Amino acid sequence: MDRPRGRLTLLAVGAALAAYAFFIAWYHAPYAGGSDSSGYLNSARLLLAGRLTAPLTPPAEFPPDLLPRALLAPLGYSPNPRGSDLVPSYPVGLPLHFAAAGRVIGLGPAATLVAVLAALGLVGLLYLTARELGVRPGWAAGLAAAAGLSPLTLFYALQPMSDLVTTTWTVLAMLCALRSARHSGWALAAGAAFSVSVLVRPTNLLLVLPALVALVPNRRAWFTFVAGGVPGARILAAYNHALYGRILTTGYGDVSSLFAFKNVLITLSHYALWIPVVASPLVLAAVALPFLRVSRRKKALLVLWGGILPAFYAFYACTHEHWWYLRFILPSLPAAGIAAVLVLQEVRFPTVLFAARLLPAGDTPANPGPGRSLQLPLTLVLVLATVAWMASWNRELRIRHTELDERAYRLAGEWAAQNLRPGDLVVGCQTSGALLYYAGVSSLNFNELTPEQSARFLAWLDRGARPIHAVLYPFEVDPVRAALPGRWELVTELRQASVWRRTGPAP
Repeated sequence: MDRPRGRLTLLAVGAALAAYAFFIAWYHAPYAGGSDSSGYLNSARLLLAGRLTAPLTPPAEFPPDLLPRALLAPLGYSPNPRGSDLVPSYPVGLPLHFAAAGRVIGLGPAATLVAVLAALGLVGLLYLTARELGVRPGWAAGLAAAAGLSPLTLFYALQPMSDLVTTTWTVLAMLCALRSARHSGWALAAGAAFSVSVLVRPTNLLLVLPALVALVPNRRAWFTFVAGGVPGARILAAYNHALYGRILTTGYGDVSSLFAFKNVLITLSHYALWIPVVASPLVLAAVALPFLRVSRRKKALLVLWGGILPAFYAFYACTHEHWWYLRFILPSLPAAGIAAVLVLQEVRFPTVLFAARLLPAGDTPANPGPGRSLQLPLTLVLVLATVAWMASWNRELRIRHTELDERAYRLAGEWAAQNLRPGDLVVGCQTSGALLYYAGVSSLNFNELTPEQSARFLAWLDRGARPIHAVLYPFEVDPVRAALPGRWELVTELRQASVWRRTGPAP
């Protein structure tokens, strides 16, 4: 490539990446929202305060034996079985990212900064990893662009979630492992990056097999990789032991009942329907990887990397429920993309002729007149079509409206901070993490109330003529009124959320 053309290409790439970063920063929702986002941000706030657990603060007049403590735990927390406080449910990796950035720029901007860096990192690292595996520059650039514009990538780039962050660290780990033949430092870096991906999401430990395959095949590289992962492993072990009593126990508790063979077929059909949507139909070319003339090591790496997490989460009860639950397998999708472009770049695509106007007499498509046509390689047409596909589905799935959809949590928290006192009790579940983050308010989880507990709680409220508020999403209103009957009046509406006040028993 000549120097002026190379400069122009670099300027174009830089401008595209800057626009991409601006899009994410502009539309990002840095809010403590539902279970995941509020859980991570509440945990990060604890870390910034030098704490691992949060106090459980019911109202001062609340009898300690009135209701089980578990009913007062907001989303993202559970009661500490060894104390009177609350322990975070989610892994510490993402809160550590937020806390590190938040110490400098504040927690809200930190969530946005981490998202922008993770998205840019995924695009750049995927390009380099694809090149390392033999993908030609044009195809590698197209793959990186498609990954960055995928609805799944953007959906999790626009909110404080772990999925994109752990994916970026996974790709970095694989890239460093592939370069380990050049210097042992790459194996050390691969181990460190891999340990961070596991800190963010512990099930990424399953990807240790493809990481070992990616390393240069000798014991020194493997031992160096393990050494690089030791600091991260020690952090995870110490955190788990401090909070949950055992180094291999996490805040998720026992989730074995959510894994079953009955989930496999419906999850596989879900994969077949939605993976071509979020990764473009071109990803289907990956099935031809076994027939490709590439090394067995590359094939093993891509099959293990691209297959382990989808196989594991095929048994999980939640994976098939919504398209966005493909987030569980997001760290494996880069491998599917690389496999697909390795196949596609071996196909000899023709050049496509786009006539600017009718060809003059005597000209043919094989010998067009000068200035009368535009010829494009079909590979470029496919890349442009993939970008258009992603843009179309981003619009269909309302990706850029994520901030508007999440804003109700912040509004609910701000209302509670202005109208309630810290320590006040609010009925609700969906907004409970947000209310704790923004207002320090405890929430009563009505979903777990038994009829006996409900009757006891209502009797206590009505004896003291105590009003109580509820901050609810639409699907919670009727269940709350059924679980806690009485005179409920609407106080205000905050986008999807609404605030209610119970003033006494039903007349």
